[in-house]
Amino acid sequence: MNPSPGAESTGSSEPPGLQAAAGGFTTALVRYLQALTGLFGLELRETGGQALLLGLLGVALVVASVLAYLFLLLGLTIVVVGSLGGGWVAALFVLCALHAVMAVVLFLVLRGRATKPFFPGTREALRREVQKLS
Repeated sequence: MNPSPGAESTGSSEPPGLQAAAGGFTTALVRYLQALTGLFGLELRETGGQALLLGLLGVALVVASVLAYLFLLLGLTIVVVGSLGGGWVAALFVLCALHAVMAVVLFLVLRGRATKPFFPGTREALRREVQKLS
């Protein structure tokens, strides 16, 4: 028998199917990822200058360290070859010392600036989610 057009059918109390549950999960996952990327983008805008400064200080540290090492090697090579009495050998060692001091200063500045962690909100959100899953 067909129900009349105006009559409501009594629905069964079956749980939603696998496709409906997967669709709901996918929707929730997309919304969560959108919120997480939005938070990441907001924090990236706030900390972008700090990250750029830390990157530039790191590059300057590497350059100063490499130059100090090269001047040290050049100075030691000249000393070993036998030019111990030349005044320019002392100049190379002075340059080496200056670059080494600059590298130490840059390292201390870099270490002082790197105390604040990047993206604290995103890290906290991920930590909470991992705790919920475990």
